[in-house]
This record gives sequence, structure tokens and C-alpha cells, in this order.
Amino acid sequence: MEFGEGCRAHAPSRLVAWTSNNRISEEELKELQSRFSEVVEISPERLRRARSAWAPTSVMIRSLGRRVPADWVARELRAQGKLSYDVEVFIMAAGFLTVRFRSQEDRDAALENGPWLVAGQLLAMEQWKANFVLGVNTVSRTVVWIRLPCLPLEYWERESILDIAAAAGRPLAVDYCTAQLQKLGYARVKVEINAITLLKLGTFIQREEQRFWQAFVYENLPAFCFSCARIGHLESSCQFAVEGPIG
Repeated sequence: MEFGEGCRAHAPSRLVAWTSNNRISEEELKELQSRFSEVVEISPERLRRARSAWAPTSVMIRSLGRRVPADWVARELRAQGKLSYDVEVFIMAAGFLTVRFRSQEDRDAALENGPWLVAGQLLAMEQWKANFVLGVNTVSRTVVWIRLPCLPLEYWERESILDIAAAAGRPLAVDYCTAQLQKLGYARVKVEINAITLLKLGTFIQREEQRFWQAFVYENLPAFCFSCARIGHLESSCQFAVEGPIG
């Protein structure tokens, strides 16, 4: 008999749905709270001790496309991060991974050094969080390169490029060719974005008495929906209703 099997015959039928896939909605949580009053308390000191083993040096990861093997992720983190050791990888449910480095500096470098692509799949990566419940919380922070095509020459100062890119997300760096003005077809900027919110397709730039539209081109995105401007699914399977402008 599987763990919990003996309880299922007495559980409300609509609760079985979330126990079978480890997900629970806010409505189902409220129903549980109305039916069960018992609470298990864990001592704050024990929690502080347990969290100290994870918080300073760990990240949580999920693929924004197909799932990739955990050992592939570990190899990529070591190779691209130029680490002298193998990171610890802990396989979670629903395709999530927790990765622990040996130092906070290595963890912070991994967060800043994206984009992380493994087997062609873009990874979302965030600092480890306490009380992170799989199926309720998610990992949505990712780093991507964006291009600013046909950017007028007077905007090719680093500060101006970063200001424009800030409309897409948190700018982290410009690439070498952009900084050295070697290729002027487009400026290239590394930005941090939220993978579950609408992507900005561009921004207006004010120039004296007029303004012009500057498009953003995102590199190496997984499936992109042109209906809701989110990544992770195609327009044919979109479940989001969008009203008004999405740019």
C-alpha cells in the first residue's frame, strides 16, 4: 500500500485531484483549512539551522522548455562557471532542481553569468527560497540577450543603451562588440527578465519633439506566444486572455 492510500477512501473526491499531482489551488487550500484544524509546528531554531545549509550558496533551477538531465546541468555550471569542483544537484518534483555551490561568490556568479542554455533549453534560476512549495511557487527569473536593431548612432553610449534595455528587464551588461562599436547593426544587451510575465516587444524613445519605436529581439527563447507575449507555450495553446496593448 502506498503512503496515504488508506486515507483516500475517506477524503473528499475533489481533493484527490491535487494529491495526485502535488498541486493545490487557493480554493482547495481554503477548503482544507475549513476541514482540518491540526497544525504541526517546527521550532524556529531548527528551521534556522536547516536553512543555513541552503540559503547562502544554493539556487533553484527549472527548464523553460524541455526537461534536461540533472547531470547535464551540473556539467554546464562547472564548465561555464570555470569551477574546480562539481556542484551538488538535488532533483526535486515537477522538473525543479536545487543546486548547491561551495561559496556564495560562486552562486552569485552563476546568477549573473547567464544566459544558461543546456541542450538548447533556457534555464530559469533564482536564489534558494525558504518555504518554497512545489506546485504553488515557481522559478521565473532568467537571463537573456536582447538585440536593439537599427539603433541610431547617437544612442550608442553604454548608459543610453542600458537605459533603453531597462524597458525589457534589469540590464546586466553589454557585449564586447557593442561596447567597442564593432558591429552597429544592432546593440546587444544582457538582461534579467521574469519568464512568466509579458515580454516587452520594444519601447518608444523620445527624441526632441518626436519619438520613435525601438524593437527588442530576444535570443534563444523557448516557445513564444504572439497572442499574450509570454514564453513557454505557443499561440495555439494559449490560455491567457489579453486585453489592451501588450508591448
